[in-house]
Amino acid sequence: MDKPQPKAVVGGFAYPRPGRYLEWGYLQWPLAKLVVSDAALIIGPRGALGKIHKPLLLRSDEIERIEIKAVPAAQRPLDILIQMRLRLADPSVDRTKFWSSRRRVEPLLEVLKRRGIVIEPVSLRNRH
Repeated sequence: MDKPQPKAVVGGFAYPRPGRYLEWGYLQWPLAKLVVSDAALIIGPRGALGKIHKPLLLRSDEIERIEIKAVPAAQRPLDILIQMRLRLADPSVDRTKFWSSRRRVEPLLEVLKRRGIVIEPVSLRNRH
């Protein structure tokens, strides 16, 4: 039996840069990638940018929950993006963000949900 291949999606990424004046880095679409494998969730730059900033590798047990911001498609069919905010026990990487198109991210969220990760919809007013 073949081993399942990791699932990946291209998007944008806001990442921690500890010890820098600007504590968060930013890569807009299509410069970042989210990969869901059997062992981990990996968020990082694509291609040669990976030499500048190491990808963030998270095991499922390190993720407290994933908050998603997206208006339900039935209410706003043109709202095509989903932003994920990862809530992590490690404060140096807590609130790492990734965003991409709804149709690409939703299947990955279903995979993560089946693995027991809490997926929590939030609104702009529910920011913390």
